[in-house]
Amino acid sequence: MVKSLVDCRTIQFSKLRELDRLGPAVDLRLYQDEEGQQRKVVFKIYATYKPRPISMFWPELHLFHRLPPHPNLLALDRVVLEDIESRVIGFTTRYISGGTLDNMAIVFRLEWLKQLLQVVDFLNLELGVMHQDTAPRNILLNTETDKILLYDINYSASKKDDQLVDQDDVAGVTFTLHELIPGDQSFTAGHQRRNGINMVRDMPNWIPKRELNAEVSEFRRVLNDWTMKRTADGNMMERYLNATSPILIPEMPTPPDYEIPISYGATANGEPVWDTGP
Repeated sequence: MVKSLVDCRTIQFSKLRELDRLGPAVDLRLYQDEEGQQRKVVFKIYATYKPRPISMFWPELHLFHRLPPHPNLLALDRVVLEDIESRVIGFTTRYISGGTLDNMAIVFRLEWLKQLLQVVDFLNLELGVMHQDTAPRNILLNTETDKILLYDINYSASKKDDQLVDQDDVAGVTFTLHELIPGDQSFTAGHQRRNGINMVRDMPNWIPKRELNAEVSEFRRVLNDWTMKRTADGNMMERYLNATSPILIPEMPTPPDYEIPISYGATANGEPVWDTGP
């Protein structure tokens, strides 16, 4: 395993028992920890992205590893190693049974919006991290603590060169709230994001499609106050680039070749395609 991850807790792939498939390259798994406790986890699998996985997962895994504890961020659990060469093939996070906020049956609470604003400020202004994919599907509900957990940082940026066009988190939070309350996803597409932020803010009425624990006007007031504070000096990007405790992602080393081939697909005739690269 690379030196930059040697202090991570690890687990061998063979020790993860599959319980369910949650999505493409995402499983629900179970393992027994060193104290004999059964841990239910979500396993994100990198090996399916052969032959060029390292450049894809390097920033995500190292950023995840370096995130400090926060009550509204999902934490890294273990780095998963394959059994023969101890190659990194993915990672696990704690399974959160409350689901995500795209479930419109969940009553959306004003305090959860405030938690979202606080954790986005923490990422942007303290750590210099732009999440770039805030959305109800990426916000978990921890029913044990009654707090939200922001997760899925594979689009996150920790420097200007990694920034995606029109994906700043102030706009992202605005579109997220508009999706949470009126249930409107039409402004999340790229061309709509560029022109939609003011349209969403200026809409006279947001007709809620879910139950709320406060008036829509109060949700909008909290959002607008935060947005004005974040954009007041016109230097939103400058503040992000000059974060107080920025996370630095190490440069990716030149990976060695491996002796054991891995299949990463099949030919038109169904024959497996093998690769022994990084």
